[in-house]
Amino acid sequence: MRRAHRPGSAFLSIQTAVVLYAGLAITLLVASLDEGRPLSSWVTNPEPVDISAAAAALRGAALTRLPERFVAMYFGIPALLILPATLLMGAAFPLLQRAAQTDLARVGTRVGMLLMANIAGAALGSFVTGWWCLDWLGTSGTLKLLVVLSVVFPVLQLVRTSGSSGPRRFAPVAAVLAAIAALLAWMPDAATLWGGLHGARPAMMLFGEDGSGTFVLKSDRSVFRRRVTVFVNGSTHSWIPYGGIHTVLGALPAFLHPHPRDVAVIGLGSGDTLFAVAGRPEVERLTCVEIVRPQLATLERLHREQPYPGLGAILGDPRIEWVYGDGRL
Repeated sequence: MRRAHRPGSAFLSIQTAVVLYAGLAITLLVASLDEGRPLSSWVTNPEPVDISAAAAALRGAALTRLPERFVAMYFGIPALLILPATLLMGAAFPLLQRAAQTDLARVGTRVGMLLMANIAGAALGSFVTGWWCLDWLGTSGTLKLLVVLSVVFPVLQLVRTSGSSGPRRFAPVAAVLAAIAALLAWMPDAATLWGGLHGARPAMMLFGEDGSGTFVLKSDRSVFRRRVTVFVNGSTHSWIPYGGIHTVLGALPAFLHPHPRDVAVIGLGSGDTLFAVAGRPEVERLTCVEIVRPQLATLERLHREQPYPGLGAILGDPRIEWVYGDGRL
């Protein structure tokens, strides 16, 4: 901080570096998940790490016996994704203080104002991203928008402080914009992003996302005529065709109850549990409460492209009411 001759410019540069690093790190991660590369097996395998062995090593304080995959997945990769950006954030704030603190008599006031602006900006950013950007642009589009916005103020500062005249004045700006354009062209689109993170090529999956979450249907083939695995926010939840524990979860209480008339099912997933409950004809009304809104639309798309009788039964059942929100509703 003491060596910074232009702390304001240094602060803007670091703020830009945070976003650019995040975009580049995610791009490299998704690229490394391509089929055939070492990391690809970690996302195709539902349980890629021996958690029991890792837990035993941690309980015994035998850190040298921790499985390499556990260390890589829970420490190495998160550190590469998060640690540099976090350190840059921490380095930026003192530079901002250095740029703003030019009057000793107003140090307290300006410290308070900067802290207040930091908190307000963080809260507003969460609201705007979660409530609007993810709905309108998706995760990939939101990340690209943040990359673009991150260079606006530094570019303006470059233009303002450049001492050159003529075309040379805009050479640094042109270089920055060219680098940003190259990164944006390389960053994954939504299908590539979610396909990579779920170990599937775009042709082997359907997905839906908004501010409430992400829903992915992954097939082992490009046509969805065999087993389809259902992911909600990255976690395996169920599968299609129906059968197994999710069918039992719906059928058992429905057929044990002597007169079931009004039923609530919390969670949609593949629709298996709801399908099993609806098998009791005495049921007059079913309410399905689901917090991740894109699930129903994605299942409807799957049924249109690859009709499945179980899905067709619940999608066309007039007794079912769809409610989006928390299960406490």
